[in-house]
Amino acid sequence: MSITIRKIWHREAFRIGIYFSYNAEVKTILKELGVQYSKTFSCWYLDYNTANYNLLKSKFSSLIIVNPKEVLEKKQLVADLQTNRDLPPIAKGENQLGAALHNPEHKTEEFSFTQKNKLQLLENIGKYWVFKMNYNQTVSKLLLGVKGVYWNANFKSYMVLRHPETKTKTECILNTKPFFGEDYLSKEINFKGQKITLKIHCEGANWMEVYVPKITFVHQKLKRFSMARYSGAKKCYLLPAAPSVLETLQLEMEPLEILISNELPLGYLQKKHLPNRKQIQLTQTKETLLKQVPEQAQRVVHSMIDMLLARNYSD
Repeated sequence: MSITIRKIWHREAFRIGIYFSYNAEVKTILKELGVQYSKTFSCWYLDYNTANYNLLKSKFSSLIIVNPKEVLEKKQLVADLQTNRDLPPIAKGENQLGAALHNPEHKTEEFSFTQKNKLQLLENIGKYWVFKMNYNQTVSKLLLGVKGVYWNANFKSYMVLRHPETKTKTECILNTKPFFGEDYLSKEINFKGQKITLKIHCEGANWMEVYVPKITFVHQKLKRFSMARYSGAKKCYLLPAAPSVLETLQLEMEPLEILISNELPLGYLQKKHLPNRKQIQLTQTKETLLKQVPEQAQRVVHSMIDMLLARNYSD
């Protein structure tokens, strides 16, 4: 069985990424070598060094190196190995006759697309994969030309429909494969006919009341929302009354086919209602500190805290 390897950057170091169609025997052999699994790249990997490369060669007779440069003449191959930075580093370690030309564990200043553009895969939102990257006009134009890919201004990130064809096209543009997982839409649970109701929160306009059906899966999703809290008295969740929160809720519930009944008055949702997490942490810290200080010293402590806040120090 053929094994494909390529150089990847994972957990702040270069690794040898190992790809193969599922095979229990191959998996057992790899585990004996001490491999680890990467969910980010959907592959097994070893530290990038000569010993591990030779170890893989000794265990698997047919190693396929991703994008090896094909050269017909040995002389030309040697020249390319010395000058061509596009040749995959692992492949530089041997020629087509299998003779070692130099140590594959070499230093290089080349960076992958992921490193240069700081690709970052985020948690899924509904039927979309979500990722961020440094702005690149050419790449961005290509991405937005793919059906199922769009830019979300609220989250400042790209949304990619969880579909095999969209995945293939996007990964090709990003020159990073695999980048997304294989959790396609067909695997989503469906709750067609269920409904979530949004109502105003009389005790504070910064919040909205979210009434959810008795489905554990849906409750778990709501608990992961930033700043979400549950009201036992009203038996509902309280979420910040901001447009971006509603959009996230719609994206999460769309693939589940759960209807969202919005009973909020026009203009109730405002961006300013989104809580400032840092301010909340600072306020809590201030309250905790003042409880530990004698009353006669609180004026001084108040002044000190105000000075620290003015300098934008952390809690």
